[in-house]
Amino acid sequence: MADPDRKPGPILRLMGPATAAAAEAESRAWLIHCPNCGFTRSVWDAGGTRYKAAGTARWRMRCPKCGEMGWHRVEKGPDFPTTSGPILPLVLFILALVLLILIATAAVLLSVFWFVGIL
Repeated sequence: MADPDRKPGPILRLMGPATAAAAEAESRAWLIHCPNCGFTRSVWDAGGTRYKAAGTARWRMRCPKCGEMGWHRVEKGPDFPTTSGPILPLVLFILALVLLILIATAAVLLSVFWFVGIL
């Protein structure tokens, strides 16, 4: 099992403490159920983060209790937080990431065009 006192990853640290706390609270409320033995644990305890997600999912993984591989069902638990964390840092982070990808793509294309002799 993952360390219950683990710190948020680098992406959550970039988004600030309020967003990291909200993501941790939501990740602890999402539950992973083993199809073989019925063992249940939170996404956070499994070492993952699930924030601002919707619907259910199935993850193929090994159960820490029975050791069997299977498609574990991921769904909201009964104590899911009703308050939402700050959305602005998440939106700004995604926009900055998209802008960075566009700039990197433009730089690569310009360098290729320059080496080929088009520019």
